[in-house]
Amino acid sequence: MNTGGADLRGDAMRHYSVVVDAYLTARAKTESVTGVHNDSLIGAMVAHKKL
Repeated sequence: MNTGGADLRGDAMRHYSVVVDAYLTARAKTESVTGVHNDSLIGAMVAHKKL
């Protein structure tokens, strides 16, 4: 049984989750300082995930 593809997908999703968590944390910190809300980066990430 070949699970290589599933393993790679799992690794990619774990990496994506870490990146999104880090981005959301950074965005929350930035918003608390500047009051500015910017969804362009996460929008690009979500669009990339759907490809």
